[in-house]
Amino acid sequence: MSPEIFLWENFSFYGQRHRSLYVNNNGVVSFGIGVPEFTPQPFPLPGYRPFVAPYWADVDTSLGGMVYYRQSRKPELLARLTRDLANAVKPPEPPPKPTWAFVATWYRVSFFGAASTKVRRRGCRGGRPSPTSTVGAHLRRQ
Repeated sequence: MSPEIFLWENFSFYGQRHRSLYVNNNGVVSFGIGVPEFTPQPFPLPGYRPFVAPYWADVDTSLGGMVYYRQSRKPELLARLTRDLANAVKPPEPPPKPTWAFVATWYRVSFFGAASTKVRRRGCRGGRPSPTSTVGAHLRRQ
């Protein structure tokens, strides 16, 4: 689990304003408190723990792999998010106009109980298989 990550901008998640988050080993990005469980449990989890589960998995980084995260205001990334999110809203709701992004990547991680450091290759980058799961989140300024 990451330390508390303070965000560049405040945002609202289900009506609650947040200024920080945690990137958890198990594929969860949580708000207010980390989610230490490694094994994915059925939703909702016990207690009030708001989170997004972009890669909810039984991850074990002790065999290798890394979890990376970053914030960005790069125009190319924001333009891509704008295109990707255009169909997420219906009129009369205005289309999203991201001003920043948070990106979390679970890179070459193994599952709990794996016997080796080999990872299943998922996705495709430039015609080659990619062992990475990357998730970008658009956080709209409130």
